[in-house]
Amino acid sequence: RKLLKDLTKGGALTFEELSAATALFRPGPIDSGLLDDYVAIRQGAAVEDYDHLNMKDALKSTFGVIVYQEQVMQVARDLAGFSLAGADHLRKAMGKKDKDKMAKMRDKWVDGCESKSGMDRGAAGELFDKIEAFAGYGFNRSHSVEYSIISVWTMWVRVNYPAEYFAACMTIVADDKIPEMVKDAVQIS
Repeated sequence: RKLLKDLTKGGALTFEELSAATALFRPGPIDSGLLDDYVAIRQGAAVEDYDHLNMKDALKSTFGVIVYQEQVMQVARDLAGFSLAGADHLRKAMGKKDKDKMAKMRDKWVDGCESKSGMDRGAAGELFDKIEAFAGYGFNRSHSVEYSIISVWTMWVRVNYPAEYFAACMTIVADDKIPEMVKDAVQIS
């Protein structure tokens, strides 16, 4: 709730921004600081910033912030010269947190950023570290969109049919959660 309230300080949310919030509210994006970056830019407290211009195509729809796994893959291609297959191998290695594969991928990343984009090796390594922290728990876009659709539908039912919503919820939650549900139902009635 706090995240959504913070995001609306920058104006009404679009569905794309709601989907981004769904993807960002996970350990990887939170730990890597990407969630805070997105909120600050959305609120107007910060400006879009790209570690390199070759990242702009992949990140322009999310204010310059990495939100989805597909963006990591596109950045790997556009910035570090990875092939499609190589970018997918990077995504898989990050998701599995395979230290040996990650060390090889890091070297390939830094070399690729330097040779393809002229990026400083130190900056390329720092960017890899940020992406690695994100990607271990990063969402792909389709999951985020689907979870957001389900959330919107659920909220619509809760607002428009609260009795039915809470009755249904109370039939599926554990017994120890029912008092919390009743309290929530009383607050909105």
